[in-house]
Amino acid sequence: MYTYSGTLVDEVSGAPSIRDVAVVMGRLPRLCGSSRVWWTYLHHAFAMAEIALLENKHYDYDRADIVTQALVREAHAVVSLLWSPGKELKDEVQARIHAEWGVPYPHVDSTMRELLDRASARTFLAEVESFAPEEMKELPIFGEAPDVDCKILRGIWHRNPNPDDTAGCRSEMVKAYRLFFEDRDIVTMRHRVGYDKRPWALTLCA
Repeated sequence: MYTYSGTLVDEVSGAPSIRDVAVVMGRLPRLCGSSRVWWTYLHHAFAMAEIALLENKHYDYDRADIVTQALVREAHAVVSLLWSPGKELKDEVQARIHAEWGVPYPHVDSTMRELLDRASARTFLAEVESFAPEEMKELPIFGEAPDVDCKILRGIWHRNPNPDDTAGCRSEMVKAYRLFFEDRDIVTMRHRVGYDKRPWALTLCA
């Protein structure tokens, strides 16, 4: 398939660019589009980055590395949700993305992978708690999400209810995603997304 910028990604070669991923994740809904608000993969990426930083207290990785890995974690979705490759090919595309962007692939670091898995699970539970239909929340397979996680998600959505829509590359969230990979500055990224406008987030900026 061809990406937003016209790059061909197929079974043999190709990887979406940072701009491709930022724009398209802002147009792909989480929860199969059944959330009560417009909540996308781009929202999810920024929320997971914040939650991964909270998880990092158990691991002590470099904070910028944690945010980088969290933001790129679901990048394959911009092609795999439409193209529907098998898991092996999806993993290959994800590995190509890491190689193209110069981001270490976490599969070689089991501890980093564990941290990201924990942050991803926490983010998903908070998505269900915050934005899913009531009937979905009542299913016994879902546990209760920590209040701090739900506050992170709601704060991000409140500041960015439409992360892309028709704005494309002019979207502030798209800019924040793209520019983070240039400067790796967490505080500046939060400023672009509007985290520093949320009273609950001020403590997270420390």
